[in-house]
Amino acid sequence: MLHHEAAIIVRVSPTDSIARGPGSGLARLLFLQKQAGGSKARYALHQADWIAAKLMRQGGYSDETNALKTGFDVMARQWPSWIETTGVRLDVLPEVKPVGDVLGEVDEAAGRAFGLSAGTHQVIAGVTDSNAAFLASGASKVGEGMTSLGTTLAIKLLSDQPVFDPDRGVYSHRIKDMWLPGGASNTGGGVLLEYFTMDEMQAITPKLQPNKPTGLSYYPLKTKGERFPINDPGLEPRLTP
Repeated sequence: MLHHEAAIIVRVSPTDSIARGPGSGLARLLFLQKQAGGSKARYALHQADWIAAKLMRQGGYSDETNALKTGFDVMARQWPSWIETTGVRLDVLPEVKPVGDVLGEVDEAAGRAFGLSAGTHQVIAGVTDSNAAFLASGASKVGEGMTSLGTTLAIKLLSDQPVFDPDRGVYSHRIKDMWLPGGASNTGGGVLLEYFTMDEMQAITPKLQPNKPTGLSYYPLKTKGERFPINDPGLEPRLTP
């Protein structure tokens, strides 16, 4: 569905841009622009941006982690000049703030509607879920890393310099003056829900023997395609026997 848009991005973007690929935020935005009502959109918002806009009653802002895959240049801290040649509407692109910066003030009526305490005034630029997991782990020194397993699997390592290698699915988020190179795999806990209920998984868990080799070679993906450590949109799942 998004391969046409992905091909446009590949033609005009740098080879190390993480916005390349049919799963990128930029490819999705190009696709959405062409849909019915797309020309009437005022802002292009990621999920976290939409929540922030609801709280402030004002849209048009994002952070450096959520905007990365939509093409934002975290090195130069600006939207790159090549992005206009993709055909994306520049007027809907959000103003991107560094993580931790203030986006704006909580609207009084919105604060009441969401049940926020009276002392909640500011909306702060946040991070994506896997970056939040890294920060919550307490890792703070160069060389410290973390793996978070949820619906998918994310690996991040704190570095004093960025690393971008889209062919291997490696990219770097920027949090203040720190860099978090890493990758995110499509495999993870989400695929288990295709085969087991939560009750079944709770019953099976005590019987697991993770230190005992099974002799089996699974690659659990819900659908075809992988991002990291193999960047292959055609990779088939291995789910049998």
